[in-house]
Amino acid sequence: MLSQNALTSSMHPLADRFSAEIEQHVANCTHEYELFCAEICGKYEFVWRYNVAYGPRIMYILFVLKRWLGTEIFLFSRLSLEHVALLIIQFGLGILKLSSDIRNTCKTRLLSQKLMWNERLEVIDHGISDIGLTLICFLRFLASQQFSMSSSVDLSLHDRRPIPYPILMRQPIWEPLHQMAFRTYHHIAVTGRFDSIYVSNITQNLGERESRDPIIVSSSLLRQSYGESPLPAQKIIELLREWTGVSQILIRNMYQNRRNDVILITSVGTATSRQRLARLLLLPIDQLRRAVRDETVPCFVRDEAL
Repeated sequence: MLSQNALTSSMHPLADRFSAEIEQHVANCTHEYELFCAEICGKYEFVWRYNVAYGPRIMYILFVLKRWLGTEIFLFSRLSLEHVALLIIQFGLGILKLSSDIRNTCKTRLLSQKLMWNERLEVIDHGISDIGLTLICFLRFLASQQFSMSSSVDLSLHDRRPIPYPILMRQPIWEPLHQMAFRTYHHIAVTGRFDSIYVSNITQNLGERESRDPIIVSSSLLRQSYGESPLPAQKIIELLREWTGVSQILIRNMYQNRRNDVILITSVGTATSRQRLARLLLLPIDQLRRAVRDETVPCFVRDEAL
């Protein structure tokens, strides 16, 4: 089903169904999709160029990737939507090469023609029949050891643009993307469903669980004032949720043990988000309170800090 041989979508029923579900997903989010296209095309000129030539053929995939990665990657690592957009365009053109093996060039051709920076633009191909196959192959590539272990990732489109494209030089920057793609690709391969990439009628995140063991934290995190601008407990909890990606934070007191100087904290979320919260709550309480007061995410929370 996920063969690496001839990549013709008619040979891959799962990929065909994925294409149809992506199309339906975009149709259900028309207003959000239109806002997304306007925003990303206004922000990145190379996306604007490829949108003119390929339209939904590239924009549908970028829309899905943005929603998928926005829940985990963009908030908690230095990888940006620009980086991912360049990766998928390189992949679609078949020019994506990695320093670990520059001879191994990806062969999937979503985009039939490279667009030079100063050339006249015209419509090339707005078809979407094989976008599901391309996205599955792209996930497989991101999940590969070759991508994970590369010493650098050159994001250049080699289109004579006067402003240079980024080059990623540190493996921790793309390692969270590799790990998330690994989980997502194998979930699709095993289950045949696409809820792990947020393209499905299933809205529940099947990876969410409640933490088993509570973390003991000083009650001063929630109870003592924060300078001239006291923060309500709910505001502090919302900050912790935003910083870590957990969906719920549950707090219990230890009054039954006649202790009011500590609280017990558990959470509901993915394993990765619960690990972020644990790293955050295990910081020295003074350091954690300063971060809350300044509303600054501690660097230890970022996945690349591991």
